[in-house]
Amino acid sequence: MLRAVQESYRQAFRGLTRRVWMLALITLINRMGSMVAPFLVLYLTKERG
Repeated sequence: MLRAVQESYRQAFRGLTRRVWMLALITLINRMGSMVAPFLVLYLTKERG
């Protein structure tokens, strides 16, 4: 079943260009970086004073 889902996604997104994949990757990295900020604030205020 998992293999069927994987193949379905592969077929759905196969036609996307390299530019679209790069934009998606850059957006993912940006979102991950913005998730660090709240936890960094909590760490710095609780642990470091």
